[in-house]
Amino acid sequence: MPERLKALTIIHNFTLKRFDDTTAANQLFGKEFPGLFEWVVHKMDDLPLPRQYKNTVSNNYLKLQAVPA
Repeated sequence: MPERLKALTIIHNFTLKRFDDTTAANQLFGKEFPGLFEWVVHKMDDLPLPRQYKNTVSNNYLKLQAVPA
């Protein structure tokens, strides 16, 4: 729970804009910060590729198989 509160505080301080188009972080540190979402996307690696399944053959139960006589 404390980690969640810290994360929500960061989101609040860096993303919510005031009427003068500044954030709490702008007021506190006196400088402009990049957008939080753009920063996270920039730091992310490429997304993993979807799982490759083995080539499975679906059974056709309607097909009659030859039965030895």
